[in-house]
Amino acid sequence: MRQRWWFLSGVGFSILLVVGFILATGTFPEDNKAPDADWIKVLSSSSDRAKIIAGAYVMFVAGLLFLWFAASIRADVRARQSKPSVLSTVSIASAIVFVSMLLIGALAVAAVPASITFGDGPVPGADFIRQFSQLGIGAILAPGGLAAALFVASTSRLGVIAGLFSRGLAIVGYVAAVLWVFGAMFLPFLALPLWAIIVGIALARQATPATASEVPTSSASTTTAV
Repeated sequence: MRQRWWFLSGVGFSILLVVGFILATGTFPEDNKAPDADWIKVLSSSSDRAKIIAGAYVMFVAGLLFLWFAASIRADVRARQSKPSVLSTVSIASAIVFVSMLLIGALAVAAVPASITFGDGPVPGADFIRQFSQLGIGAILAPGGLAAALFVASTSRLGVIAGLFSRGLAIVGYVAAVLWVFGAMFLPFLALPLWAIIVGIALARQATPATASEVPTSSASTTTAV
């Protein structure tokens, strides 16, 4: 049961990532060349600032859930391997890099709104707002996207070698990794949360029978001991 919830952290990560990203970035004007007044209007509104800050916080939580998800897969793979491999190190390292970029990006997006809301700072010029928001989004989608692609590809290969992933699940991972190479666009960005949902549910379903089979064995041992 406990192992099943570990893997379902991938589903929680996916939901929170999408919700947080939409809240944090969707409040800003869609066009980076929108009039300065539109950008200043967003940060002049306390409700809009609250959405951005809340979205960033949700992405923080999503990042922590992703670490839990990646560590759960690593633990299961290592239990099936005789010794650690370079591929497993690459997998967990790329997960850490992705989460770092996600947290830095979310922080950059929320930095200016938070300074106004909590620090009583003045509303800066539109160019300053643009640059900080683009810095945050760029950190998530560019270096973060490449790290995510490396994690998905290496984990998919590792899962097949260890017998944790089916061939079909690995192919889904390879496709998602290729899409994330072009993750600077929003639609490819959705490949990671979709992959995490598919893998999380698939591994949780695998974990359930194994966990259930351990209970009778334990009970039988106890009875014999008595």
